[in-house]
Amino acid sequence: MAPRLYERRASELRGRGYLVLFVDYLGRRGLKSCAAGSITHDDAARDLIVEAAWLTTQASVDRARIAALGWSYGGRAVLVALAERGRGPLPFTRAAVFYPDCRALEPLKTTVPVLMLLGAEDDMTPSRLCEDVSRRSTPPGMVTTVVYPGARHAFDVPELPTKMRYGLATIGHHPQAAAAAWEELQRFLGPVK
Repeated sequence: MAPRLYERRASELRGRGYLVLFVDYLGRRGLKSCAAGSITHDDAARDLIVEAAWLTTQASVDRARIAALGWSYGGRAVLVALAERGRGPLPFTRAAVFYPDCRALEPLKTTVPVLMLLGAEDDMTPSRLCEDVSRRSTPPGMVTTVVYPGARHAFDVPELPTKMRYGLATIGHHPQAAAAAWEELQRFLGPVK
């Protein structure tokens, strides 16, 4: 279900003048899903950093406006990339994540602004864990969380019903949260120059 969402979001971003590059951390390994530990968040984070670094070498790309976006597993990969910043400067200047898994994530020490878009009713990747990471991150104010009341994991995937079981968790589309999160993301990214 999610790839259709990503394609639509990419199309909308392109329509606003953005260049979109997908980091296919699954396809490059011949995988169909990130289940069963077939790929780690560290692997996906390294792929993100490599691809974003490649973008910085492209003449048509404004290095100061490279953003990393991630949903769920990919959102955690973005946060892991930020956490690994000690290994060198990051090739992106802002990051936005939708309902990432913040379990056992250390507070971020980042100069890259981070936006976390979370569902208050998410029982797969509980928002309170990300809110805690945000509160403890330094410098203060670099990590912003927006929590949508009534929203579950995958709240922005319109192909989903409003509530369905998925493994041990409940996921579902929440149209109001989806619209509000998209507007928040656009404000965060700012206009294309």
